[in-house]
Amino acid sequence: MSLKRQRPPSPPTSDASSIYRSSLILDRASTFCALFSPTLTVKHLQSLPELESATHKIAAWRTPSAQRSLTPSTTTTPLFSTGYSDDGERYGGKTLEKLLVALNVSGAVVVGRYYGGVMLGPVRFDHIRNCATEAILQWQQEQEERLREGSSKRVKTTATEEKEEVERRDELVKVLGERDASIMVLRQLLAEKKKGEGKGGSEREGGGGGGGGGGGGVRKMDYSRMPVAALERLERAKDQTIGWILREIEKEEEREQEDEEVLQMVEKAEKEGKEGANEEDVLEARTGEVKGQNQKANDEPADEPSTAATLQLGSKSIELIEPG
Repeated sequence: MSLKRQRPPSPPTSDASSIYRSSLILDRASTFCALFSPTLTVKHLQSLPELESATHKIAAWRTPSAQRSLTPSTTTTPLFSTGYSDDGERYGGKTLEKLLVALNVSGAVVVGRYYGGVMLGPVRFDHIRNCATEAILQWQQEQEERLREGSSKRVKTTATEEKEEVERRDELVKVLGERDASIMVLRQLLAEKKKGEGKGGSEREGGGGGGGGGGGGVRKMDYSRMPVAALERLERAKDQTIGWILREIEKEEEREQEDEEVLQMVEKAEKEGKEGANEEDVLEARTGEVKGQNQKANDEPADEPSTAATLQLGSKSIELIEPG
């Protein structure tokens, strides 16, 4: 009698400490947030209450595979099983899968998008990638801290190096706080400039309409507990975000300038049209007046020819009357 194949052990039901969350990204009423776990499954992350109202739960995973390469090699290269789920957001899952491979990370990542009714275009993939990267970086930062703590037991740093690191961290914490404030102000300015855009609904976005706004404001990050290397990476990432927003604002200002020029041209054309119409009215009135005078002259009876004639002789005039 053949033996039944045993099932693999079930994953842990809950492990909040192994879930790493990104801050919220808000863009034109759409909200993005990411969850990453090196141990939990995609289904577990998608079933969390905080993602229950998300319009799309885009996911990808990369886990070690039990298979081994058949090609002989002096170094053992681990193999991984990868996959993704778009959940209605086309190409979103593939974007996350490529990110896991690029960062050489093993685990599962889920990005929840709360659709706000305005189509974002290709920039939505940047938001998906950025918030997922932030969540994964938090896990990597924790690993770096553990490695640093282990190495610090073997190698004792000097007081000068520790002081420099503290000063550098304080400086980066201050800078990142300023970057967050700038990003919030710039996003509000960009949203105001785009407020009138898309009201006609010229674009249509698939994958559900509506969806909640994600609830709550942007969660403030505690940068004081992060290592300096992670803070430097976040500084570069936020600088790139500010640069993108500034470029979008510049595009909107160019559109506003073009609309204003078109409006001025239309007003000028309307004004010229009214002046031309007034000149035509005056000309028509004068023409009617002349026609009226001519008609009056034609209607008056002509003087009857007189039968009398006057003959002028020198200083005397003699009236000649034709006999009847």
